[in-house]
Amino acid sequence: MPAEPQSTVANESFLAEMHPGLTRELGQVLEQQDPDTEAPAAPEAPVTLETEALLRDAVRVNASDIHLDPLREGAVIRLRIDGAVVNSRRLDSAQTLQLGNQLKNLVAINPITLLTLEEGRASRTVAGQPVDLRITCVPCINGEKITVRLLSPEQTRRQISDLGLGDHDLANFRDWIDQVHGMLLVAGPTGSGKTTTLYALLQQLRGRERSLITLEDPVEYELEGISQVQVDPERGLDFATGVQALLRLDPDYLMIGEIRDRRSAQAAMDATVSGHALMATLHSFDAVSAMTMLQNYDLEPHDLGTNVEMVVSQRLVRTLCPACREAHPPHPEDRAWYQALAREVPAQLHYPRGCEQCGGMGYRGRTGLFEIWRLTDSDRALLLKGPDERELRQHLQERQQRFLIDDALEKIALGLTTVEECRILTRLRMGRQDH
Repeated sequence: MPAEPQSTVANESFLAEMHPGLTRELGQVLEQQDPDTEAPAAPEAPVTLETEALLRDAVRVNASDIHLDPLREGAVIRLRIDGAVVNSRRLDSAQTLQLGNQLKNLVAINPITLLTLEEGRASRTVAGQPVDLRITCVPCINGEKITVRLLSPEQTRRQISDLGLGDHDLANFRDWIDQVHGMLLVAGPTGSGKTTTLYALLQQLRGRERSLITLEDPVEYELEGISQVQVDPERGLDFATGVQALLRLDPDYLMIGEIRDRRSAQAAMDATVSGHALMATLHSFDAVSAMTMLQNYDLEPHDLGTNVEMVVSQRLVRTLCPACREAHPPHPEDRAWYQALAREVPAQLHYPRGCEQCGGMGYRGRTGLFEIWRLTDSDRALLLKGPDERELRQHLQERQQRFLIDDALEKIALGLTTVEECRILTRLRMGRQDH
């Protein structure tokens, strides 16, 4: 006989921890519904209280995304808050259908069952704040998954001083801004805040008598006073061809959303060689590996040593809620982390507890961890020789370069974040990547 399928409870063990307070307004609306009322499934299903309540909940807790994840019966609402996806509320099948239809109608997606991925955009005012919504729907085994990305124009008003940089690092940024030449790279994995850093730089530059042009995929936020161009590969406008075209528009500063292949890397270098100041993002583990990636894109060591001015490597970590964080002697696993890094173990570390102000999470907001590599003459001389990563890291360590792990340890010591948030950096010891 075939084995019986596992129970729904066993397959949905990830639902054990819920934070219903994160969607309390939605909960209040759902409690007032008549459980015997049929959920509307027609295309004209209105945008009603459920959707408005959910969006207000998301804005209130500063969620960047809402996930409506299908289950065997109904769905679960999960919110991405400060980078973490948190379970908030389970819905039955009728509630799932009703809320799903309302979300689709916001962006004119047909509520009829999907056969392929559908997406749309809308702008709304939520709790008095303008919010851009990107809604994506895709069919899954148990039903439709719907994700709502919330983009607030407030993000575009952040200054570089708001990112979590120290005074010395801020001075490096401002020196590069004043130079109006060379390449500035912001490196890190997906979700590390690279685009936010570039937008903060654009804010700093916008008040100057300079011409600024961006090439993005997509344009996430509109900035007045800056010419923003969206990549459109179907019409022949990719990063490589776009850079060449934008150079004819007389820019002082050019921002490229991402260097992602040989053609875009070469186009970025050509723009820099021609005398323009260029900002771009790059997917790499840290600042040194960004150089390796550019060499893998066939850029010559001479070009890198001559034209790259600064490489910013960064991560985002959650910050402890100042209202409820608690100081305790280090947990055994945290003590082991310090010992593995050959660093002195602190007498006390701060830990999350959870309170009403942080929705029981123990964290409120995020800050950046930064490694700012401002290239020196000795760095350039070494780059011209085409060193491998080990040689380059050793050189930087000897001249006392500050690495990502150093910034993490400082912010842990200040009680801003926790070892758990920074544990991903264990691979970097004093700037050396362990394999």
